[in-house]
Amino acid sequence: MRNLPTLEGQGLRLEPLRPEDVSERYVGWLNDPDITRHTEARHGRHSLTSVLAYVVTAISDPNAAMWRIVVDGIHIGNIRLSDVNFVHRRASVALLIGERGYRGAGHGTEAVDLVARHGLTQMDLNKVTAGIYRTNIASRRAFEKAGFELEAVLRRHAFEDGLFVDVLQMARFASP
Repeated sequence: MRNLPTLEGQGLRLEPLRPEDVSERYVGWLNDPDITRHTEARHGRHSLTSVLAYVVTAISDPNAAMWRIVVDGIHIGNIRLSDVNFVHRRASVALLIGERGYRGAGHGTEAVDLVARHGLTQMDLNKVTAGIYRTNIASRRAFEKAGFELEAVLRRHAFEDGLFVDVLQMARFASP
């Protein structure tokens, strides 16, 4: 998505992700099983080349937007708005906080809230959704604090750690 704005929060900034943001540290997040345990990024081994190719494709997608999450000048993670559908006025959001020292400090909640508000107001969307593994309690709490509510449970929808797990479909709606 072109002309992506920087979004300012209380404790962080969301800046449009750029190819030059791909670093060994970023790739390390994606190769850390503790960080990616509840994400699709856990599949496969990532390299600078593969992550750069992913970022270039993602930021050129007219139906997606990616921001880097910056706290105190440090790139701590990313947030993506994807599957933007202007006919049905909906999109999906996904979040990754890669820097361990910044996890559990409310930055995920703030980033999700900023992106949801941007989508629901500036992009005129009616609904922003997120799919969260039932086992990802921290992510569910972050999205709930950001105004998302449980919309549906997709039973045994994902395979994690040798078991099928439910995926919680969360949603936040524009004001009527």
